[in-house]
Amino acid sequence: ATLNELAGEFAGLDRFVARKKVVARLEETGLLEKKEDYTHNVGFSERGEEAVEPYLSDQWFVSMKPLAGPALEAVRSGQITFYPNHWVRTYEHWMSNVRDWCISRQLWWGHRIPVYYTEDGRFTAAMSEQEARAKLGLDEGATLRQDPDVLDTWFSSWLWPMTTMGWRGPISGDTAGDEAAEKLMSYYMPTNLLVTGPDIIFFWVARMIMASLKFKNEIPFRDVYFTSIIRDVKGRKLSKSLGNSPDPLNVIEKYGSDAVRFTMIYLAPLGMDVRLDIDEKTQDIASMELGRNFANKVWNACRFLQMKRFEVASDAAPDAAYELSTADRWIRSRYASTVHEASKALDEYRITEYAKILYDFIWRDFCDWYVEVVKVQLTQAPSDAHRVAILDNAFSVIDGTLHLLHPVMPFITEELWHGLLGHATEESISTSTAPVVKTDDIDQVTEERFETLQLVVEALRRQRAEMGIPPGERLDVHLRVRPDEVEFYSSQSAVITALARCAELVIGHDLDKPQGSVADVVRGNEIYLVVAGKIDFDRERARITKEIERLTAALAGVEKKLANASFVANAKPEIIENERQKQTDWTDALMKLQRNLASI
Repeated sequence: ATLNELAGEFAGLDRFVARKKVVARLEETGLLEKKEDYTHNVGFSERGEEAVEPYLSDQWFVSMKPLAGPALEAVRSGQITFYPNHWVRTYEHWMSNVRDWCISRQLWWGHRIPVYYTEDGRFTAAMSEQEARAKLGLDEGATLRQDPDVLDTWFSSWLWPMTTMGWRGPISGDTAGDEAAEKLMSYYMPTNLLVTGPDIIFFWVARMIMASLKFKNEIPFRDVYFTSIIRDVKGRKLSKSLGNSPDPLNVIEKYGSDAVRFTMIYLAPLGMDVRLDIDEKTQDIASMELGRNFANKVWNACRFLQMKRFEVASDAAPDAAYELSTADRWIRSRYASTVHEASKALDEYRITEYAKILYDFIWRDFCDWYVEVVKVQLTQAPSDAHRVAILDNAFSVIDGTLHLLHPVMPFITEELWHGLLGHATEESISTSTAPVVKTDDIDQVTEERFETLQLVVEALRRQRAEMGIPPGERLDVHLRVRPDEVEFYSSQSAVITALARCAELVIGHDLDKPQGSVADVVRGNEIYLVVAGKIDFDRERARITKEIERLTAALAGVEKKLANASFVANAKPEIIENERQKQTDWTDALMKLQRNLASI
């Protein structure tokens, strides 16, 4: 950078050279009072690595106020909807305080500003030099100079809804091209949805709305979905320049692309940023294990079903007389409910909830419960035809589930859809039709009954854990239920026996509490786990009593601390949060201990 003609004798000198000469001249004339070193921030060009100097220059501007009004009204009136809605406030603030937009840039790359100058200072905007000459009345021999500046990159981007359709401006001169562009725009404009980041609401979103309304009198899109911004644990946006961003290819290589995609969607609630804890040395991201473990869960469940199908005679047909079991009807109903809930979440752009709905259904309902019940059913099935019927029901549910999961885990679902269900290689799950689900498929009665069965099994498992009895050790169980429930629970005895590891399961409505048993109650059903000979009741009572006393004292100390206004006002937030977590954990533990003591 050099000084211009206004610098007098220093004109044309590099600014660093000129600074030294100015100081020397001040010394010569006796005008220099003193020299003093001081530290200050100097901006540097990211690309050129040169110091950035303040410089007065002529620039091109777009007057924004006439454009901002209609664009603001389009959002306020509901023509355009933001998800999440709180970004409307940011949009309104910017649009209500809009300033003229400087669109010229002094760069070597970009679209040249289409303005042409004559030697006598006249200028015009034109599509080409020939058009400029015609507008200025110049012949071919006259000197004409195009403005050396280029347009701001967002000046091209704000035309995106139109230029992608072939639009070349209000008056392009290309009649055929204009007609083709108008045809495309009449179909695609406004588009249904724009997905973008909230950090460019004004740079891009607002400007596209303004440009579309100005040039086509049409909104560019109906809905705008703002994604989360990924940040590090310090709250800084991931950035190459900051060096706090891992290489995405390395992350994908380590955890798998589906695992990374699913984790990011799962962790990104609508309108909130995501903070990733990235190990600086290994670049490990602990939260990515969620997606990887889930992918493994899906894969293993599907492979299990495939393996069981291979164990059945290849020519075996499903038993036409097979009646769906309670578990079969339950999983079909849960699948139908999941389709309904997930579809509603997608329609409302609640993408994180969509992922969580699928996660809960696949992990808990299908894998943790239904697959375990299928193992019992297959073992007890009287024939291969019966087993095929059981597996066909499971395959039907997993087929639809893979369709639901495909948008958030495309690769593993495509692979399993082909490998598990035997679809032709030229087909794709993305273009196939998912199994049809009707509202009538949701069976609330069956869901409630099976849920009670789940609670019974979970209560028995919890009793074992709290008594320190190994999960694999079989114990007698007595289950006292209402008279009208005896038949149902008796029909599910094989499932309860297998899942709760029962030695003997006794079901009735008038059973007495067995000697040496611990009790629990689930929705009016009394559960007795016979632990006689497995634990020393006197010693266990003494141990639990001592632990209750210890926890009661510790909990009182925490509650006293949290009740102290001075402590809450002055302690660090993380310390207060830690104390509150102790209060929650110890209260929960105390309730369990008191329940255990009561049961023995």
